[in-house]
Amino acid sequence: ALEKLKKETYDAVISDYKMPSKDGLELLKELRQGGNNIPFVMFTGKGREEVAIKALNYGADQYVNKTGDPETVYCELEHALRRTVERKKAETALETLGEKYRRLFESAIDGILINGSDGKISSVNRAAVNILGYGSPKDLIGKPAVELYANPEVRARLLQELMENGYVKERELTWKKGDGTLIEILASITVQKDEKGKMLRTEGIIRDVTERK
Repeated sequence: ALEKLKKETYDAVISDYKMPSKDGLELLKELRQGGNNIPFVMFTGKGREEVAIKALNYGADQYVNKTGDPETVYCELEHALRRTVERKKAETALETLGEKYRRLFESAIDGILINGSDGKISSVNRAAVNILGYGSPKDLIGKPAVELYANPEVRARLLQELMENGYVKERELTWKKGDGTLIEILASITVQKDEKGKMLRTEGIIRDVTERK
């Protein structure tokens, strides 16, 4: 198995615990210590609960008890395997997308602000910091987003519209800079929700249009 993993790419490893020369835990440990994060499913027998716990501590993704009706057991194994591989592929895709997003986020000419479900700013780029007249992102992160609005009621109405429609496009708003100066911005904002429709965060792109106004 180790030789095959050196030569080819696989979606996952399904390993028994008791094997000649090296048991499943030793195989898992060797893979993880060597930097191989391939999805790993431990296929254990009855009475091997302590093995399952150790496997998870060593970095296994799933464990399946192989004792029982074969059809049920292998159905469970298939489900665990698909779920593990799909999650790993999604995580890899997100990491790649995250790096691309980070570069785009930092180099964007327009300001970008992300607010958490608590209404506080969780992330901003350099352009947003400059538009709002602050020294660094740290000065804005954790600040209630409502404090940016000249009129707090506008923020409340905007949130209601976001929850109903999912986005607000090119809305002219009056915001306050760090020194209290009022500026006119053009904002496009979207809201991200969970499966129950509860707000997770809002993401806004802003542009200073004070001079144009």
